[in-house]
Amino acid sequence: MADLKSLADQASAHIAAVAKRGCTLAGGVALLATATGGFAYLIGLLVTTGAWRWTWAVVGLVVCGIPALAVLVAYRRLRTATRTVAETSLDLRSIAGDKQIRNALTDLSGLARNHQNGPPLVQLGRDLLGLKTVVMEHKDELVHLRQSVLAVTSFPGLMALGTVGSFGLLGISAVVVLAKVLF
Repeated sequence: MADLKSLADQASAHIAAVAKRGCTLAGGVALLATATGGFAYLIGLLVTTGAWRWTWAVVGLVVCGIPALAVLVAYRRLRTATRTVAETSLDLRSIAGDKQIRNALTDLSGLARNHQNGPPLVQLGRDLLGLKTVVMEHKDELVHLRQSVLAVTSFPGLMALGTVGSFGLLGISAVVVLAKVLF
């Protein structure tokens, strides 16, 4: 069995790898979400008239901003996680004597060895779910670790919201434009 220091360092490196790869992806999706949200908002302003325009001006900001905001939240969380890798390792070392933490670190170490050739990003995040459960029990004393694990495990959901929301807004915009042209 590997010593606790090396297990903590491997877990921190795993979190950093996910965060770094996720930041790159989140940056591109943030551009997509912002562009489609802005496009949908502009289309909504152009096709509405009277009181509906003012309603859309307020409601549309929320509806069109949610996908971009979700991705930007994911991006900021992941950037913070990449900056706090050293603190994350120290957090892990400080409670590595806990049996649940040790088991989660050992499981994570075994999973990391199975992914020698660059595993899919989603699988890297799933590997951390066992650690997340244990870390949430110690959330007051493991601030950096909790933030890093939360950033990595919430990343897929936030990215899905940003991506699906963006394409949904794009589809709705196309329907609205077609309806305006045809009727």
